[in-house]
Amino acid sequence: MQSLFLKIFMWFWLAVTIVIAGLAAVTWLYPYSAMPPRPVPARLHELQARGAFAVFELRGQDAFELHCRSLESASHLKTYFVDDKGRELRGEPVPERLRSLLEDHRSELDAGQSVIVDSGARMAVPMEAGDGRTAGVVALVEAEPSDRRPSTGSGRTPPGQGPRFELLVPVPMLLLRLLAVVLTAGLGCYALARYLTSPLRRLQRVVRRLALGDLAARVDPVLVSRRDEIGELAREFDRMVQQVAASISAQRMLMRDVSHELRSPLARLNVAIELAARDAGVDGAKALDRATRDVERLNEMLGRILMLARFEGGAESISASPVVLHEVVQDVVSDSEFEVGSAERHVRLVRCDPCTVLGERHLIRSAIENVVRNAARYTARGTSVEVSLLAPEGEERAVVEIRDHGPGVPEASLAHIFRAFHRLRDDPSEASGGIGLGLAIADRAVRAHGGAVGASNAPGGGLVVRMELPIAQPTVDPAARPL
Repeated sequence: MQSLFLKIFMWFWLAVTIVIAGLAAVTWLYPYSAMPPRPVPARLHELQARGAFAVFELRGQDAFELHCRSLESASHLKTYFVDDKGRELRGEPVPERLRSLLEDHRSELDAGQSVIVDSGARMAVPMEAGDGRTAGVVALVEAEPSDRRPSTGSGRTPPGQGPRFELLVPVPMLLLRLLAVVLTAGLGCYALARYLTSPLRRLQRVVRRLALGDLAARVDPVLVSRRDEIGELAREFDRMVQQVAASISAQRMLMRDVSHELRSPLARLNVAIELAARDAGVDGAKALDRATRDVERLNEMLGRILMLARFEGGAESISASPVVLHEVVQDVVSDSEFEVGSAERHVRLVRCDPCTVLGERHLIRSAIENVVRNAARYTARGTSVEVSLLAPEGEERAVVEIRDHGPGVPEASLAHIFRAFHRLRDDPSEASGGIGLGLAIADRAVRAHGGAVGASNAPGGGLVVRMELPIAQPTVDPAARPL
């Protein structure tokens, strides 16, 4: 089963992780060195150029070139030093755009003025030579990353090579930070997923209680008091449960009241039939016998309806007294064999393990007897209903299995055969002789004892009904314990 909680949690966590990975990819594809230059004060450009020229004058050509390379690498500015003869002090070719800048503003530069164009992206600064070795030197500064220019053999990195970005922190610390980000995102996504799915789990518990027949089950007041869509759903669910509970209660009350009201007319009708039978002739006696059987059948049906109503209404209290289950099963099999043996059908006891359960003997017998009679009604002629009582040593539950050799039940109907008055479409009452209450009463009686009932089609044909009952645990007399 795919959990909604896991879906929400994983989707949100994956989304946050993808965002983090996307940011890292953008940083790798577009490193800081590839970004457009940020505006830097022109005064800083001028000071950097003058400092480099001072290194040239004081420490010589080698120190000057080394200083220029380190300056360009740190500031992402390219600086050219051109003398009055148009030569670059390091022998590098000067771009045409900078030579044009130099020619266009020669008068200002000769007057000792700095020239700034393109909002500081390019500038020309006249240098002052102190020893006369160089004259009319002008520093041409261009705010452009140095790795965008072709290599001139001076040791600079060619385009497209070298690291995409610099790690400003050690690798272990970087991994620790990434782990902290992922774990923090995971905790946030977990809390969000928990917040969204927790109300659904509470509703699920209420639905499960309703499915077990607890009509008093209601949604947690915490959910009902919420002011969002979940709270609205909880309130609508509670209203639905109240309407369903009221409808079912009214139906049960009607069934019980009608059954009670019919008992008295049927009793009077039975007395009237007995009185009429005294004066009736042979033909009349046959009709009265048929009426007597119909009245008895109606009385039996009403008795079962009343018993079912007591079970469903919770009025049938179970007294916990020991019941020898194997004796009950043996009695039911013996009585059923006597009833159906003349109809070319038999009831056979296959296995009977001794065990004891707690409950009421007449209810347990009624549950087993109803299932056995139902099986005897449907098993084919010349076959036997097989009854087994399984209670292996050490098990906590005893299992009563009843199998017939009839047509079985469609798989889609297996979950409904224990409902009251449920009939299969190809099962007319004249042929089956039942009214659809035997299995329903057996199910309620077993569940009232803390057990469970289930049905399945047998591999070789027929229906298998399993009734599970908790085995009574033996009590130990403290006085009988060995010292």
